[in-house]
Amino acid sequence: MELSAHHITTNKQWTDIALSRSTLEQLSELQQQVKLRQPGIADKKKQHRAGVCALFYGASETDKSIAAGVLGKESGLDVYRINLPGMDSKYIGETEKNLDRLFSRAKDQKWILFFEEADALFGKNPETSDNGEKPNANRDLNYLLQRIEEYDGLVILSTNSRNNIDEAFIRRFHSVIHFPVFSAPNNKQ
Repeated sequence: MELSAHHITTNKQWTDIALSRSTLEQLSELQQQVKLRQPGIADKKKQHRAGVCALFYGASETDKSIAAGVLGKESGLDVYRINLPGMDSKYIGETEKNLDRLFSRAKDQKWILFFEEADALFGKNPETSDNGEKPNANRDLNYLLQRIEEYDGLVILSTNSRNNIDEAFIRRFHSVIHFPVFSAPNNKQ
């Protein structure tokens, strides 16, 4: 798929990733939420099944993308890694068009959307240049939030530091999962 979105797969299992007990429990709960929203399992009387939005945060090399891949494998869903800065455009309306193409394509596929570097748009103080090259950062962010809320699948946003994400956005996530650094694989806390 174009637009800085790449299908990710893994042969790994949960036991292959260095995760704390708490992180593994939260991922298990997230997996259950995803399964409950799949067709045939969810309440058929509902007109709209709200999706799930999760934040994965932790230092680089803490297996956040691998965990997203395992979550997809265990749930029977394809996972697409999206590079948010790659979708961002300085031209008015182009970021929205890129996001619209992504969410329109993902809608019927029931993909797990894994956005890396979420702080690029969800940061505390979005940077705008003095010459106004990015005057529509808030509009782009609001559009992304709207599309995430409308998407009936799982959206995962990742960042290296939770402190880089504005608290107003943290409250929108169903799950906020920390990926601590471990020195040895399979080390459980």
